[in-house]
Amino acid sequence: MMTQAYQQLLRAKVTSSCVAVIATISYVDSRVVAHAAPLMSQSIVTNVPMGCSENDILTDMPGNGVAESGIEDGVLVRRCVRGTTIPGSYDGGLEGYLSFFAPQSAHLYNFAGSQGFEGLQTNHLRRLSIRPHFVWDLLIPNGKSAVPKRISAAGIFDPFHRRLIMYGGQDIFAAPGTDKGFNDTWVYPVDDKPKDWTLLNIAPPQYSRFQAKAVLDPIGQRMIVFGGDNATGKLVGNQTLALTLEPGKEVWSELLPSVKPPGDYERIYHGFAYDSRRHRVVVLGGGQLSGVQAGAFGDAWALPLDDPSKGWYPLVFANDPPGPYFVAMNMFYDVVSDAFYIYFGAVYEQPKKWLLGQEIAQIREVWQMKPAGSNSMVWTKLRTVFPGGYPLLTTVMWDDFGRFGLSMTGINATSSTAGAGAYYNREVRLYLLGEGGN
Repeated sequence: MMTQAYQQLLRAKVTSSCVAVIATISYVDSRVVAHAAPLMSQSIVTNVPMGCSENDILTDMPGNGVAESGIEDGVLVRRCVRGTTIPGSYDGGLEGYLSFFAPQSAHLYNFAGSQGFEGLQTNHLRRLSIRPHFVWDLLIPNGKSAVPKRISAAGIFDPFHRRLIMYGGQDIFAAPGTDKGFNDTWVYPVDDKPKDWTLLNIAPPQYSRFQAKAVLDPIGQRMIVFGGDNATGKLVGNQTLALTLEPGKEVWSELLPSVKPPGDYERIYHGFAYDSRRHRVVVLGGGQLSGVQAGAFGDAWALPLDDPSKGWYPLVFANDPPGPYFVAMNMFYDVVSDAFYIYFGAVYEQPKKWLLGQEIAQIREVWQMKPAGSNSMVWTKLRTVFPGGYPLLTTVMWDDFGRFGLSMTGINATSSTAGAGAYYNREVRLYLLGEGGN
């Protein structure tokens, strides 16, 4: 059972987060505030993820010895036990799935994914309600959707029109020599709960892609997509795409910055986030398997969305990041602390080591990357409490207004532990930032 002390700590943290968001909002681009205003009152009022608070049991996997005060000087990660049995036609978790978070209605969505080593690929859509406790709904069972089964799609939750938007992905079981990538765009209105997705009948981007990343541009009301891979060798790795969100008028376009980051063949397993204070997108690390610069990257780049033609510009690290080259990390931006948070990940001493699978160092850490000036970043390793097994390729969905994060499933890169298979992890986790994260 969760102790009274922890309950009080969580309540205090959430209360202070609401005050901090309201106090900090003046620093955010005023256009973001204008677009977010009708959404804020809904999310702030219901910001406590009750599925991981006083009504539920929070446990740490064996071997952690976590101090409940750990949130005060870093990041507290807790495993949410009650009601988190994930429905579907399999027992374990998935890789290559796509997550969406709708904070106003307190729902987390999980689409598709695979257990590649077990010959399973899916097209289900699942929904996790986080109040009053965690409960899963299987909205579309596996095999019952018109969406072809896939992994590594990109997408966002569109808060203006309350729908999920999904683009691209890969069929890992496609015949050799064929294009394994998808170039289609689908939508799912969350309030209507239809029986299936709707395919948008619009002109697609020039090439298919998978393992791209997508974020919401709330000012332009569009989805921004960066990076990815193309199975036929087309150069998509440093392309930046935009999809307008107005229903019935959706249009894909390619942004044409004068300067692009390295990785023309592909940039995969990278971090990608929207910086709402500066109205820009930031890409971090990742790697490419082909081309002159094949290997892992150890860089960060930013693109101003007010005028993308000015080009991407490199961000300088004021101190050492966790490693020279890094892949397979998740990154989100928190507007209150004005910082990026990176859930690692794998690091390498040499970029080519990633291609060979050599000397991999999977680091079980969360780092803060904080802007210092217009193009500089300061790295800080945060004291992090992890519950047992370490799921690689985990996506943390961050709620700016409630100031908590949620993640589900991933690849368990450690040995078999409670609640996780030997390879796939199928649990839900809660992330809270303490003073060390602010």
